Amino acid sequence: MNKEQSADDPSVDLIRVKNMLNSTISMSYPDVVIACIEHKVSLEAFRAIEAALVKHDNNM
Repeated sequence: MNKEQSADDPSVDLIRVKNMLNSTISMSYPDVVIACIEHKVSLEAFRAIEAALVKHDNNM
């Protein structure tokens, strides 16, 4: 299966969305999570966003 097919696979998309909804930032930044889901941000990119937000929160 090539990368394009896996990106279009509904089960892969479901796993991506479930991971985002179960993330550590979903309660503090629900708008960020919703935007990432709506714009089909990759899970890897989402993890980078999540790490940046956690770092930001820890610095406050």
